Amino acid sequence: MPRTERFTGRNVDLQRLASSIENFSRVNGFETKLFLDQTYPPSWFQVQSMKTGIGRTIIGARRCLDIIGRGRPDDLEISIGTGDWGKNIVASLVTGTLTLGLGFVWAGASALAYRIFEDKLWDFIRFQIQ
Repeated sequence: MPRTERFTGRNVDLQRLASSIENFSRVNGFETKLFLDQTYPPSWFQVQSMKTGIGRTIIGARRCLDIIGRGRPDDLEISIGTGDWGKNIVASLVTGTLTLGLGFVWAGASALAYRIFEDKLWDFIRFQIQ
């Protein structure tokens, strides 16, 4: 379930916010894709941020964030949803068992790092909007 926040009365430049989020994700080691409403003024954007790799895939720790902004500059809703990491739970269980628990530690550390990043991302978004 995505986490969502609404921002009103802030006169947000959606294009600039989307580019800032994309850059923030990239600087933090995520591969990113930006999709922006082509109408003027834009009314939505989507930033897909992904952390992948063979090691992450094997232990079921792939990460994908969908950051979606919808609305107008003075009434904007931002939601951050997750993906990929639940898809590889079987791989995580097998790897954790085969490595005598080491895979579980890595997957847990990865999940914690993801949560910390999501909190940092929300702080960044709030700062950009203010």
